[in-house]
Amino acid sequence: MSNTASLWSDALYRLTRNKAAMVGGSILIILILCAIAAPWIAPYPYAYQDLDLGAAPPSAQHILGTDILGYPVIGRDSDLESLAKIYTYALVTVGQIRSPEARIKLFDLAKKAGFSLPRIISSRAYVSNHTVIGDGTVVMHDAFINAGASIGDNCIINSKALIEHDSKISNHCHISTNAVINGGVTIEDGCFIGSGATTNNSITIKKNSFIKAGSIVK
Repeated sequence: MSNTASLWSDALYRLTRNKAAMVGGSILIILILCAIAAPWIAPYPYAYQDLDLGAAPPSAQHILGTDILGYPVIGRDSDLESLAKIYTYALVTVGQIRSPEARIKLFDLAKKAGFSLPRIISSRAYVSNHTVIGDGTVVMHDAFINAGASIGDNCIINSKALIEHDSKISNHCHISTNAVINGGVTIEDGCFIGSGATTNNSITIKKNSFIKAGSIVK
């Protein structure tokens, strides 16, 4: 028994004399405590958004505050009408997560408040002169939109997406990176087309459809 106790004492003594081991052990304990406390530190699902909160300083409810990527927030949704008296343009910068509801809500609020919602087209995108693009639509780097295509209001055409000739993308749609929309396709309102998805020619994708990444839609 005494030999066992002596071995444990010797091991503890050696451990406490090893500075690297003590630092590593302390970090490990902190990480374990953070993992245990995670439900209280970050109680919100990853897709949760409170669009009415805006930017707020650190508080008991939000210990890190609510600034958005370091950019100042000049108001809340309820301030749009007063902001429209100062600013001419507004742009919806919320992406489509699971559904287009957040984007549609903000787009409608901005329109109602009197903002103009410009078309934002990257200088690195190719957009034919024979296309129609709606208000508030964003066309990202290296996207390709061919002749005869039409894009509705409040859409996202993400990087390297290909919209072929005579396709119709309706309002509030998100076409993800590297997606291929072939000729003559109709995509109805509120659809999400995942990265790398490809459609056959001349098909219709119904309203609010969610197409997974890499899918082939026939």
